[in-house]
Amino acid sequence: MQQLIGQVLRYGVLIAGCVAIIGGILYLWQKGTGIPNYVHFNGEPAGYTSLTGIIKGLAQGSATEIIQLGVVILIATPIIRIVFSLFSFILERDKLYVIITSIVLCIILFSMFGGLSIYSKKNKSAKKKNIQCLKISRYKIPHGIYSTHIFMFNSVLV
Repeated sequence: MQQLIGQVLRYGVLIAGCVAIIGGILYLWQKGTGIPNYVHFNGEPAGYTSLTGIIKGLAQGSATEIIQLGVVILIATPIIRIVFSLFSFILERDKLYVIITSIVLCIILFSMFGGLSIYSKKNKSAKKKNIQCLKISRYKIPHGIYSTHIFMFNSVLV
């Protein structure tokens, strides 16, 4: 069972890398001839940040969704490893590690699906700067580089 758990990590990373590389090659083939416009920032549509949007884009053959699928596979790989470890400990009847692994799995799933939400009000320091804030549980952080990456990581899986 331990070899299977190790192979899940190895093959998960390889598959995610291959999918992302294939998506990158298709992206360059589809949109690689254009000159980028760095004067105006154009954000990506919401379809690139949701699992349903990624699936719809895959049906259309969009290269950006193929790259996003590689990212989703890469994020899901260690979670699948934890699930396999949980089943391994259940088969071995190791109650302590079943409890510990279950707690770790619950923490990871909670942090992905329930730990982050957009805070619609503006806090006092951000109100002066007119910056939206993100709320992680009950803590507010100004919308910046770190909070954007946390939000992007969470929104890929939702």
